[in-house]
Amino acid sequence: LAVDQSQSGTKSLMEISIDLLENSSSSFHTRIAILIFLCTWLANCPLAVQAFLSIANSISCLISQICAQSVADDREVLIQSLCSFAFGLCLVFNNNQMTTYSTESLERIINKRIGIDFFQEKLESLSKSDYYAKALQKPQLKLSKSNDMILDYEFARLYKVLEGSITRTLTTRTNDGQAQPSDQSAAILAQYTDLIQQQNQQIHSYQQQERQFFEERDSYQKKILELEQSLQEIRNQYTSLQSSSEQRLDDGLKTLCEQQQAELEYSRNMIAYQQQQYYYLTQSIENGVQQLNLNNTDNEHAVLNAKIIELQEKLNAFDERCIVQNDEIARLQLENNILQEKNTNEKRKVSVLESLEGQIQEIIDEKTNLNNDYQKLNTAYQQNLKEQNDLLVLCSTYEDQLKTCRHLIQSGGLTLISQICAQSVADDREVLIQSLCSFAFGLCLVFNNNQMTTYSTESLERIINKRIGIDFFQEKLELLSKSDYYAKALQKPQLKLSKSNDMILDYEFARLYKVLEGSITRALTTRTNDGQAQPSDQSAAILAQYTDLIQQQNQQIHIYQQQERQFLEERDSYQKKILELEQSLQEIRNQYTSLQSSSSSSKQNPDDGLKTLCEQQQAELEYSRNMIAYQQQQYYYLTQSIENGVQQLNLNSTDNEHVVLNAKIIELQEKLNAFDERCVAQNDEIARLQLENNILQEKNTNEKRKVSVLESLEGQMQEIIDEKTNLNNDYQKLNTAYQQNLKEQNDLLVLCSTYEDQLKTCRHLIQSGGLTVPNFLIEMDNTE
Repeated sequence: LAVDQSQSGTKSLMEISIDLLENSSSSFHTRIAILIFLCTWLANCPLAVQAFLSIANSISCLISQICAQSVADDREVLIQSLCSFAFGLCLVFNNNQMTTYSTESLERIINKRIGIDFFQEKLESLSKSDYYAKALQKPQLKLSKSNDMILDYEFARLYKVLEGSITRTLTTRTNDGQAQPSDQSAAILAQYTDLIQQQNQQIHSYQQQERQFFEERDSYQKKILELEQSLQEIRNQYTSLQSSSEQRLDDGLKTLCEQQQAELEYSRNMIAYQQQQYYYLTQSIENGVQQLNLNNTDNEHAVLNAKIIELQEKLNAFDERCIVQNDEIARLQLENNILQEKNTNEKRKVSVLESLEGQIQEIIDEKTNLNNDYQKLNTAYQQNLKEQNDLLVLCSTYEDQLKTCRHLIQSGGLTLISQICAQSVADDREVLIQSLCSFAFGLCLVFNNNQMTTYSTESLERIINKRIGIDFFQEKLELLSKSDYYAKALQKPQLKLSKSNDMILDYEFARLYKVLEGSITRALTTRTNDGQAQPSDQSAAILAQYTDLIQQQNQQIHIYQQQERQFLEERDSYQKKILELEQSLQEIRNQYTSLQSSSSSSKQNPDDGLKTLCEQQQAELEYSRNMIAYQQQQYYYLTQSIENGVQQLNLNSTDNEHVVLNAKIIELQEKLNAFDERCVAQNDEIARLQLENNILQEKNTNEKRKVSVLESLEGQMQEIIDEKTNLNNDYQKLNTAYQQNLKEQNDLLVLCSTYEDQLKTCRHLIQSGGLTVPNFLIEMDNTE
């Protein structure tokens, strides 16, 4: 507050502030900041007021600012209003240690040099300014630029509390000009009481917001966990479907390539074989023509030629038959490969769908268990509802009994004195009741407005002195602060009970006792020798207690505000994360749906490399087929030419020609035999392939039938899943209602326990007063 005055030339912080305020070169923001600083310092601090009044030019500086020529600038009006507020604080919190500037002197200065109406007008102008309205609307300071900082929320609340006290101090003067200290103190106490109530309401609101934020945070964390699990599951399903789809595409394409490769190898062998047969035929013709003997007779030549023609026709027939059989074998092989591929695909579908049978059974078991849990929970819920109704009836009965007891106590003339002066017992609860009664009696002493002449403050003090005893009363009053219930209540700002019987004292009541217990003690001890109380000292003590309480609550409110900002940041973070997860989940679901639809279609998009290989093989296969047809046509033309040439041969060949024709006949006979064996083998192969294809066709039909049956199971599985989902939703709703019902039941148990304790207290009070105990209280003891 001040520095060592023995050092010459040094100034206190308050003197420096006044110099800055008087300096005409000081900026508007500097003067505003100095005035807010001084007003905050002077409020509720008589020592600061005394130090301020001890500075020679302090009051004159404020008066010059207040009485300055009126201007239209809102900023200058604001400075005049703040100066009036600082002057009013010096008036309200003056401890009258400075005789030059006592309370009466300051009032005379206002009356003569300023004018009470003018002073009040300047004082009230702050409450009408836009700066004040904006400050009250923004508890949390948020500025876009530094020039926006004029008034803050805390200073606006301080002005709102103390402005009325200044006004009442000026207006509540007696006719001779003397102030009424009791009325002034009562007004300040009323202002403090209103402020404390507002702070309590604000704290209660913050506590509710805190509980709501905790619930929201739990729900956000739960939702994030569910989204992450769902995202991981759909990713696993997508990866599995993608790998299986690629595997099916690769397998089908590879199978097709292998079939084309086998057919291509067969075509190549067929071309080579035809080329070899063509070569043998042309070579035989050349050798036969060169060795023909033209001296044969006409009859032998005709017979041999006829035999050759016959053999050649049979050879051509066998050749055509072999070609047809080759085509049939190729067709059957291709059909066989296609059937095998279809059969493999159907088996894969059956394998996949058969796995659904196990999943269906698992889902049915889960649904059955969930249904059993639902029935159990429903039974417990109905039982709980019945118990809750019984508790409501019991609470209503207890309320009626308490009304009867209160009426009996009031009609019997029983008072707190009888409870306080009751015989001491070892039971901690009875001791606690005596202490609470002493506390209630003390509150009547401290906050007595003396409107009841029978029980004025002096009358209550005489009752304590004569009928109870001050020492005994203080001893009973202090027992509460020594009890374990009081210590536990102060350690638990948030009420958490494991059972209903733990509800004795709460945190708010413990703080109330902590604040007012000292005021009650001081009210009893600060008596003058003639028995008259010192109202100013008592009011100052109460004001000090209220000031401490207000500061504590301000600190608590500040903590709640910080928590609120933290919770808002966490909520924004959670909402942003949930939005990102939902977007990721939607994207992966779209990809999964697209992949699933593409994998279920009949036409697949194969790999580019395999597709190119298949196209090359197809082109080469077409070329081979055309080559085989061309060679067959050339072979036919050659054999036709041989037949025509043989018919035109001269029958006058030699014996050598006869030998050559016989050799030709033998060669053709051997070829016919080879063709015959080949046709028999091809017939066997065709029969085998037809049988195998029939078997595959039958298997494929059976597999399709299984797939059809299992696909119907897939639909049933979806229905069961939907029923399970609906049942799970019903279970969650019932569980929520059940938990809420349990909470309400616990509250009723706490209330019933409180009523029982109150009835016991009433019974003890009735017994101590010598009255007849009602039957329901006796029955309660017998029941216990």
